[in-house]
Amino acid sequence: MPKSVVVLTTPGDLQAFAVIESLRRRGLDPFVWFPADFPTHEKETISFSGNQLDFTLKAGKREVRAFRADTVWFRRIGSNSDFSALHPADRMFGWAQCKAFREGSLQILFSEAFWVNPPATAWLADNKLYQHSLAVRLGLMTPPSLFTNDPTEIRSFVRSHHGEAIYKAFPAAAWKNGEDLFACHTVRLTEADLVADELLAVTPGIYQALVQKRYEVRLTMMGAQPFAVKIFSQDTEKGRLDWRRAYDEIRMEPTTLPASLIESCRLLMKRLNLVFGCFDFIVDLSGDYIFLEVNQQGQFLFVETYAEVPLLDAFTEFLIHGSEFSWRGKGSGIRYEDVANIAEELSEAAALEHVSNPIPSVAE
Repeated sequence: MPKSVVVLTTPGDLQAFAVIESLRRRGLDPFVWFPADFPTHEKETISFSGNQLDFTLKAGKREVRAFRADTVWFRRIGSNSDFSALHPADRMFGWAQCKAFREGSLQILFSEAFWVNPPATAWLADNKLYQHSLAVRLGLMTPPSLFTNDPTEIRSFVRSHHGEAIYKAFPAAAWKNGEDLFACHTVRLTEADLVADELLAVTPGIYQALVQKRYEVRLTMMGAQPFAVKIFSQDTEKGRLDWRRAYDEIRMEPTTLPASLIESCRLLMKRLNLVFGCFDFIVDLSGDYIFLEVNQQGQFLFVETYAEVPLLDAFTEFLIHGSEFSWRGKGSGIRYEDVANIAEELSEAAALEHVSNPIPSVAE
């Protein structure tokens, strides 16, 4: 029987649409689900009769009942912020009901499927404080780190590192103020850069000692299979502190990591109950691997573009074979560049029919 794959995503997620097209070229017809359509553009019903659970999804002219899945890719869940039909005083109530329904429904649907990654553990695994604590327990090297909203502790930490400190946000964040778009990257800190105490107190953050780098490593784990690349961030002008700022000049190449490091990453994924994750490491001037974080739904196809690692092919096989996945270096041969244009067309078409994940606006 052909494998049944469900992909949860949002319009604009080019990586998801590239994988969807790759699955189709292998003869599969994945069910693409846009959870951000709920509740304004989508109706969902879960009913129980005795021990029988039934699920119905209605979206426009599409109605789906009791669909099954061998694999579910929990890629991007999205959210719908349009509660304008409600009185302003009731909008928080409506949002809370939708959140509870979505969290509950994802826990019980496709209970026999192979999830990439399981919803409950995915949400927890995304928490940088939680994953950092597990990494420390497993013996991974980490920078001296402070997670706090205490201005006294923040100032003392930055002062003790003589300005050689950085700030990171807990989750990735982007927001708008009118026409201005803001995004939060890693930034270097001196004590003079710190804002007023009352502002520090209401925005908990991550403060770490600045680590001098040889280069960085991006490790993509699919099950037990590692795919690693060196990122030569220190060869760039804009990407020395945060390589994401230097996409236009960054250089990468495939690399092999120490077996002990790979085993530690496998153990961390097991503790986090993940089957997929993108790890970020610094390699310091002594050659030590310094763990920064693991993103349970990180971007990975850009690595194929820069370093010619066949991650689209491998990930498609991963979705098809699930827990039986074993990469031997050769799949169907479909490359990201083969499907990139179609992925963009699929994304644009989805944006016309489905709710895009909005960027929060301070004006709302």
